[in-house]
Amino acid sequence: MTTPCRIIFSWLFLAFAGSIAAKGRREPQTWPPTDWLLQSLVQSVPAQLAKFDAKTGRFQAKNWQAKNQNVIFPLAAAWQLASKANPYHGDEALLAVISKAGEALTEAQDENGGWPVTAGGRSQRLSGTYSRWIRAYMLVKDHLPPASRQKWEQGLQRGFAAMHKEAADNIRGSTAQAAAALYAAGMAFNKPDWRERANQTFAAIAAAQAPDGFWRSRDRERPGPSLMHNLMMLDALGLYYSLSKNDAVLNAMERGALLHNALLWPDGSVAAAFDAVLPYRTTKNLGNIGFSWTAAGRGFLLRQTAAEYNGKRAIDLDYAAAMLIHGGSGTGVAAPSKDFLSDDRQMQKRRLGDWHVCLSAYTAAPSNRRWRLDRQNCFDLFHKDLGMTVGGGNGKNQPRWSNFTFGDLEKPTAAADNNGQPQSLRWTPTAAKLSPPDQAPAVDLTYGDDAAQVTMTPQTDGSMELAYTLTKPPTVPAAAHVPLLRRSGFVRLGNGERWRPGLEQRTFTGREVGGWLEWNGLRLEFPAEATLHWPEPPSPSTTGTPVSPGDLAQCRLVLTLPFSAKTLRQTVIVRSRPPVPATAKTFAAAKLPVVSPSATQIITQADQAAVVLCATAVGEAMTFTFTVPDAGNYELLADLILGNDHGIVTIAVNDHVLGKPFDTYAQERDSSGPMPLGKLTLDAGPKQLKITVTGKNRQAKKYLVGIKAFYLVKS
Repeated sequence: MTTPCRIIFSWLFLAFAGSIAAKGRREPQTWPPTDWLLQSLVQSVPAQLAKFDAKTGRFQAKNWQAKNQNVIFPLAAAWQLASKANPYHGDEALLAVISKAGEALTEAQDENGGWPVTAGGRSQRLSGTYSRWIRAYMLVKDHLPPASRQKWEQGLQRGFAAMHKEAADNIRGSTAQAAAALYAAGMAFNKPDWRERANQTFAAIAAAQAPDGFWRSRDRERPGPSLMHNLMMLDALGLYYSLSKNDAVLNAMERGALLHNALLWPDGSVAAAFDAVLPYRTTKNLGNIGFSWTAAGRGFLLRQTAAEYNGKRAIDLDYAAAMLIHGGSGTGVAAPSKDFLSDDRQMQKRRLGDWHVCLSAYTAAPSNRRWRLDRQNCFDLFHKDLGMTVGGGNGKNQPRWSNFTFGDLEKPTAAADNNGQPQSLRWTPTAAKLSPPDQAPAVDLTYGDDAAQVTMTPQTDGSMELAYTLTKPPTVPAAAHVPLLRRSGFVRLGNGERWRPGLEQRTFTGREVGGWLEWNGLRLEFPAEATLHWPEPPSPSTTGTPVSPGDLAQCRLVLTLPFSAKTLRQTVIVRSRPPVPATAKTFAAAKLPVVSPSATQIITQADQAAVVLCATAVGEAMTFTFTVPDAGNYELLADLILGNDHGIVTIAVNDHVLGKPFDTYAQERDSSGPMPLGKLTLDAGPKQLKITVTGKNRQAKKYLVGIKAFYLVKS
């Protein structure tokens, strides 16, 4: 195998290790899909064993933290679960690893059962690690060597005794996780008082849940719900119920499952405008064992894991082990898809034709805490074909992610100056109010003495109008901001320029670019006085460190709309403009016959459904055979893979080269989106499309070539 292809295969293994070929499977109607979960668990074991240091008993010993030992529970599950498909059941070598790993936790404890989180830092009792340690103990205790079992019990009882003594009374995710672990320890060591303390905690947790399923923070710096907080609560409830079978918490788990279903966008990702901890992510919320104990929760799990189950990738080993050991089972019921209004009327999620909006009226002053996001963005806009388009949750010290700003954007500080003067820039509202559910979506926002409103109005042509309005002329510089989530491929500007958002900082005016842009299906129309800014990361560096390639996915292309004494209202139009017409003939590369005239290796890249030529030099090529259904004049478009190891290519149909050489180099992995290459006249019948390497960018590492699809658009 050539070196570039070794690298490609290595990359594929690391990024998609555990990919399961499951052709022909039918989606399960009941939970859990045991065979799939077990397969996910079993095939993850070798990678974990490779990280184990037999001398110390530590996983990833070089940069060790106690949480590295969390894999002790899934390994114990793999050892305990009996199945013909599980070669690790009862395996003595695996048991020896588990035994030594538990001893390592005891050896690293201080007198209160804590572990150092960082070198020289304060020790902490990590509830997640204790939870997995005690659950592993319950699975293997009777099979541990006597001396090892004694050491395990010494460490576990030391930690849980301190945990019981210092048990918190607050309603937090970490408290719930600790209480579930304490209940398990109370069972394992026959400590009724430990179990009772956990019972009290979960009674309080169930009582504190709002009827809509939220647990709302009482922290002034983070009012309102947090997805992470709610998920931690449900996970702890699921573990607690699996051990206690206390039916008093079933309703809390059901309400939580219904809530999380209501927060989903059509693609399975989750709304984020209301969240002060997590911005929007394209990844799916896959749930946890707290969902598995109710029919509504199991329906959520079936929906959210369907893509993984159907063969795209294996599930995380900790998730698989928890579901197999502590999860519930039964039929899943799909929750109805409907609009959502939170119990405190501070959040809405609504469908407006092909558009979906999430509105939030939760407000808070910016916090100095690192993980507290600024409540600056009151809405997210999602489209059924485009995905998340505008908004995408909140950032940190990033005014351009805000709906409005009042003050100097060059001085983004929320702190008063040394003389106690007002802050130089206001970007988080001090109050907010949502429009009633029977009216057009709108949020009224107050910024001290200034008031503003943003409204979302569907248009008859299927587009969405976003209107930003001030109630009075501003006394300081004021602007509205429209953050666009990063999309794959190139931005097409109204002035004809094609530009790919990368590491280079760019600023455009609406007048310069012709008042519109298109970006992989999204079209935005805006006034001449607007400005576009790229890249705007979630939290700008305070030291001037530039954005790295790995940061680009979370950056926003922000449209800024200025206000003045004469301009109190600004509007933009957002619409779906498919980059390829519905009438186009699509040829998926992975489904076509392909050969390499240069005998270069060709592979299929599973993550992007792309075909990759492992080229090492200029002149290497691959040729696809396809059939033109009807004679006529066509335009050819191609969706190529971009990356830091990709070369410059030409594309020809039946030896007719189209357009200019195309540079597929990019600093991070991406796709070009459908790019127009040129027009040609074709008769019906078989044709050949040839992609040839003609060079490489001087920054490119290799000459690789990748293509997802090409399209014929009939003139």
